[in-house]
Amino acid sequence: MLELRRSAVLLAGGLLLGSPGPASGESPHQPTDPEVGVDARPGNGIGIASAAVPDTLPDPDGPRFVLEPIMVTGERELSVPPPVVTRRVDPDLLVRVRAENAWDLLRQTAHVEVRDPGQGPGFPPNAVLRGFASDHSSEVLLTVDGVPVNLPVHGHAEGFSDWSVLFPGAVSTLRVIHGPSSPLYGDYSLGGTVEVFTRADYDGLTGGSSVSSFGDAEAWFLTGVRRSDGGAATGLQFKRKEGWRDNSGYTLANALVRGWRSVGDARLEGGLHLHGSRWDSPGYLSLGMYEDRRLEEAIDLSDGGEQERAVLHGRYALPLSENHSLQVNAWGLASSWDLFLNVPGHGDGQRGESDRRRAAGLQVQNSWTPGSAGVPGGRNEFTVGLDAAIHGSEYELHTTSERESLHWEVGHDSRREEGAGYVRWRRVVGERLGLDLGGRLDVLRTRSEALPLSGGHDDRTDPHDHRSSGPGVGVLKPHPLDDPTGPNGERRHRYASFHDVPGHDPSDHDPAKEGSDVHTLFSPKLGMRYLWSENTAFLASLSRGFRSAQGVLGDPARPPVRTWSAEVGAEHSVGSVGATVSLFRIHVSNERILDPATGGVSSAGSSVRQGAEGQVSWNPLPVLELEIGGTYTHSRLDGAFFDPHVDHGHGHALLPDVDNARGDSWATRAPVESARGHGDGLEEGGIHTDELAGPVFHTAPGEDDSEWVPGIALWRAFASGEWSPRPGVAARADLRVTGPYVPIAEPHGETDPFAVLGLGASFAAGERFLVDLDVRNALDAVYPEFRTSGYVIPGAPRTFTVAVRMLGR
Repeated sequence: MLELRRSAVLLAGGLLLGSPGPASGESPHQPTDPEVGVDARPGNGIGIASAAVPDTLPDPDGPRFVLEPIMVTGERELSVPPPVVTRRVDPDLLVRVRAENAWDLLRQTAHVEVRDPGQGPGFPPNAVLRGFASDHSSEVLLTVDGVPVNLPVHGHAEGFSDWSVLFPGAVSTLRVIHGPSSPLYGDYSLGGTVEVFTRADYDGLTGGSSVSSFGDAEAWFLTGVRRSDGGAATGLQFKRKEGWRDNSGYTLANALVRGWRSVGDARLEGGLHLHGSRWDSPGYLSLGMYEDRRLEEAIDLSDGGEQERAVLHGRYALPLSENHSLQVNAWGLASSWDLFLNVPGHGDGQRGESDRRRAAGLQVQNSWTPGSAGVPGGRNEFTVGLDAAIHGSEYELHTTSERESLHWEVGHDSRREEGAGYVRWRRVVGERLGLDLGGRLDVLRTRSEALPLSGGHDDRTDPHDHRSSGPGVGVLKPHPLDDPTGPNGERRHRYASFHDVPGHDPSDHDPAKEGSDVHTLFSPKLGMRYLWSENTAFLASLSRGFRSAQGVLGDPARPPVRTWSAEVGAEHSVGSVGATVSLFRIHVSNERILDPATGGVSSAGSSVRQGAEGQVSWNPLPVLELEIGGTYTHSRLDGAFFDPHVDHGHGHALLPDVDNARGDSWATRAPVESARGHGDGLEEGGIHTDELAGPVFHTAPGEDDSEWVPGIALWRAFASGEWSPRPGVAARADLRVTGPYVPIAEPHGETDPFAVLGLGASFAAGERFLVDLDVRNALDAVYPEFRTSGYVIPGAPRTFTVAVRMLGR
């Protein structure tokens, strides 16, 4: 369970002045929490780390902040969290849980809302934090080993994020920080930041395999070495998923190499992540198909995609003195991504997208704690850092048929350069109050060249003739990873880069189709934590954040989305009970909403997300762990358009048709089967689309400006429990309930609440093997995992999984 049972209040207070430093790997059976104490096992790296908080207070007269620099070992240190409710997952829980993927691990351990569109690894699930989403909205920052996963200047979705590169067996730490409260993070952290670190070393061998009732199969292993002056870990995951819907299978492989070693007093660590996957997509169901329970049907048997990604990262950490540390992080990324998806009634048919990119980043951070180490309550900590990153992207959009290009739509050659400086100052005032003040200055430069592709349909009569038939039509080249045959036995090919267009000179571009702009953004971060008693603390935070606007690829001058985020909360821990509660209010300006089905973007103006969140964990018996929690989010559009036009998701602007005969808020050209729910069922009619237009969330600028922000559930709740009657035997259950929400582009619709129950059990088989039995959606509920624009992604039915895991030493 989350670490609410320990002295969460004292832990949070004492950590307010910690200083991050280097450390080594951990053993899964001797989990080290660097925020609580010291793992004195020999053979691990040594460095300056966060101050530890003793189990009992040093001052019998009352609680106070204590900071003493100590030498520690254990997993790589996390930065001390800002004074907001933070979910730090117990490392032991990460080992116990069997997860389908990284998103499932996040849902099971941190209880974050996750929605899976079921369209393959390259069309990733969606993590939702307080009304902000990680997927197509890209309002949650995801980091793996310090490398940001979100991809800027991405034509499919700005800040597109995909965790497929990570497999759960390699995860050592996972933490969720709410809101843009940390000065260490900038772009895309509106809803919060999810930090994951993989194992830097491993002593022994662990692994597992599993099969499901739908024929899905997975195998993985992790092994390595650990010495006093270094260590290494390497792992591999292979997964073949058949899926429960037609045309929903995929193949995925991940490889990981990590290591560290001592270099004098310093620590040097690094890693390489490799990912490759190919998938088929069943597509979005119409509401009519969903109502008729035609849930397994696929829309287009040639839908799907493929991707490859490589991420290389390194870190150098040096303790300059007892109170001073320096660390440098660097990373590089190369990726290739292709997606083919047919949304019926939208455009001419299948849409083919491609993204090719190279990226690199660097972070330098200096932390020191001046003053006397023996004076409790009289300490400061200063952190100063610099960030820099560059992304180069080539993006293409085609109208395709069975993965063959018929018509060029969009081609962009883009570059994103970003630099940032941040500072953080933490200080104890008296014995009970801790201040956490900081700020971040980001400078973003985006350049996008819209290549002068003339378009025009390909009039070839021979589908296997790969010669160009006119300007603007790319040369179609077979790709070695492509499936040589399509669903009907015909040859399938992937389109080539737009640089292969005959007669096209990339240096001979139209200046009118090129854009470049610079945005400078200052984001203050203010927070405090007050120790009310030994068991209770109050916290408050006010911070500003931002994210690059959807559509910036087509218009770099678009202003970023900005937020002011405020939170007040409390943490309480006594005996076997731990609890947190928080109230939050987030004001968003320059909001732009992307429809993941159609690719349309709307300038929605401003909005307010406000609500409450709480979580309680309880151990009524030594063999029983219970946890419940939930979030209420009241989210409304509260302002008129700041930019009253509708965009295609790839930068093309169209004026909305607001005077159509039906009075609908979509331009009317191609009708789409849709529905508008009224709480007691679904009914047909109403939604129309334009080939390039997306949804409008007000019928006209300044009118009807009190609508719900679409796609955000009004409330959600969860409950989980684990019972271990004897060693080697455990039973578990988890229930998640999702409340109603207004679907994107259905301003008068509302979904019905739904609940999903999961059950599981684990049995020891000898000393080193564990058998897991899981039942997902045990009650076989039929529910919409995702709904937008009159389309539905149905949730997976009841699924049985059997897994065997080999435990490490």
